[in-house]
Amino acid sequence: MPIQRRGTSLITIAANVQRLHRQLPTLLGREAVKFYKQSFRRQGFIDDAGVERWQPRKRGDRKDGSRRRTRSGGRRAKGRGLLVQSGRLRRSIRI
Repeated sequence: MPIQRRGTSLITIAANVQRLHRQLPTLLGREAVKFYKQSFRRQGFIDDAGVERWQPRKRGDRKDGSRRRTRSGGRRAKGRGLLVQSGRLRRSIRI
């Protein structure tokens, strides 16, 4: 007869622990992906004090007065988020 502890057998508890052991990496992976994708939307990481914003994008002018070339044919996307040009980096984050 299995040992009972407050109405739950040790066999049931062991089965639940094994199931959790199998599912935990997937659950943690989903949470990590969600955290990093939210960081792209916030344009910074969350810490104890709130959102720690990423540094602003550098200007396109170089020290010699020339302008940097961009993929958009020289047009700067001022409304575009930091670290987002094509979205490839954000989409690469997955389990």
